[in-house]
Amino acid sequence: MTKMRTAIVIVSVFGGWACSYADVSNFQMFAASRVVQYRNGLEEQRMEQSKGFPATDQTVPIEVISELHQQNSSGGLSWSGFNRVLANDPQYNSSLPTDFVIELAGGSADSDVSLSMHSQARQSRTIDILAEEFPTFSSADTLTLRSAFLLEGALAAVVPDTAGSTSGLEMTLGLNLSKGSASLWSGTLTATGQEDGSLLTGTDGFVANDFGITTVDVTGLGKVWIISFADHPLPFEYQGHVGETFDLTADLTLDFAVPGGLAAGAAFGTVPAELVMTARDLFESSSLAAKAAAAPEPGTVLLILAGILGLSRRRSR
Repeated sequence: MTKMRTAIVIVSVFGGWACSYADVSNFQMFAASRVVQYRNGLEEQRMEQSKGFPATDQTVPIEVISELHQQNSSGGLSWSGFNRVLANDPQYNSSLPTDFVIELAGGSADSDVSLSMHSQARQSRTIDILAEEFPTFSSADTLTLRSAFLLEGALAAVVPDTAGSTSGLEMTLGLNLSKGSASLWSGTLTATGQEDGSLLTGTDGFVANDFGITTVDVTGLGKVWIISFADHPLPFEYQGHVGETFDLTADLTLDFAVPGGLAAGAAFGTVPAELVMTARDLFESSSLAAKAAAAPEPGTVLLILAGILGLSRRRSR
């Protein structure tokens, strides 16, 4: 889930966080997705799409999907990359606001095949600081504006029992909030695979309280690393003037590099169904060959979702 809240706060007058919501007179959106498949480090295939409102599309929401996959000689999944990005109009009155929806999943059971994926969702809102909301102030008066961006979702890496290392895996989330061309808040989180099968995280802008890390052991599959942003608002502030009009923009990007033998993905504004199914089809069937004739139980799905939802509940208390 993603949502941008805009509030005007005059600290010097009210002595606290007294809020008056700004008027949004217009909006623009952009969505882009890309999947690239490599064999022994050389690019073989790519698929990419992008859309913009109102630049290329006149209706909302805008959605782009890039997908590549290949089966092996036995008809099973050899590798797969899926990337869906949706940008919505401002979701003010929705009980579950989804201004951005991103779901990507990639993995390969072929050690020679690796994947890279890029997602971008951007929304710009034209903000009007209406003079009638501040009748005792003039256009020369400077206001302190405070807003918050609500980020909810998760990055996940699937390390099957057959993999002893996560080396070569990289997952990066970037968020930039800006007023016009001026950056107001910028944050990056990177998770890098290690030789011992773990993940090393690094941040710039984000702090430890903004996200949580947990692992889920899935019998017959392996270990799932989950980096969760659980309904945590990211506050930022800036300056404005009575009567001013400006664009407030949120730009969310995801960049993944997935080597052969692993799977990884992300879900924001939705559940990680594509990653769960990709990991199961790539790795669970080979380790649970005795079940091949029967329809697999959705245990993998439930365990991964339980890990994400359980972490969200713990962090919200």
